[in-house]
Amino acid sequence: MSIRRLVAQVDDQHREAMRTIADDLAEQRAATRPAAVDESRRRFVRRLGLGGAVALGAAAVPAAVLSGAAHAAETQGAGSAGGATTKLPASDVSLVAFAVGLELAARSAYEVALNTKFLSPAEAQLCRTFAGHHLDHANALAVLAGEDDASTSSPNASVVAAVQPQLARATDARGLLQALYSVEERAAATYEAALGLLESPAAAGPAASILPVEGQHAVVLGQLLELSPGEWMPAFQTTDDAFDYTR
Repeated sequence: MSIRRLVAQVDDQHREAMRTIADDLAEQRAATRPAAVDESRRRFVRRLGLGGAVALGAAAVPAAVLSGAAHAAETQGAGSAGGATTKLPASDVSLVAFAVGLELAARSAYEVALNTKFLSPAEAQLCRTFAGHHLDHANALAVLAGEDDASTSSPNASVVAAVQPQLARATDARGLLQALYSVEERAAATYEAALGLLESPAAAGPAASILPVEGQHAVVLGQLLELSPGEWMPAFQTTDDAFDYTR
């Protein structure tokens, strides 16, 4: 399957996720989640005909987390005044702020790759598309944290420090794509960890929508790198190698 088709499939899922987040932000509710939220890497792979057994996907949100968040959202949403802004707990605000910086750092990593001369036209288009996804995520999360967008935020310094060395060592397209693959895997792990910590459904909902898109980025990059399926499609999404969200 061509790179462009793979990227287009992820872009469709990203747009669906962003519609979900926009609805949540507009209504300040997280009770209803369309199919994009529980879209797993395995379901994504099956739909593309890339193989893989039927199982809970690597980017799937644990059922207990989703069901608990949904129940809490129903309770909270029922008592929310129309148009009122949900006030996030301080711990959630910190996690959302970190996620904004993470998304901006991921976008920056793609921009570094684009500023080299190593990428083919198709690889460059992938980088532009995925960079745009990360900016969309950053803007949506910034709104959740009470900002107009992410324009006043900066890439998280600890994430940049973690990512920069691998990008700097790259001497060809494969090295760049391997570094970007690592960013996406770690981003997905970070969102998985955050879902276990976020207290407010208003914050957990967008995180649950973004997580599978990051995982699907990793699927496409893993395919492009010709990695073994076990690397980019593990049995379950874990929090291993998550970025340190306390920094």
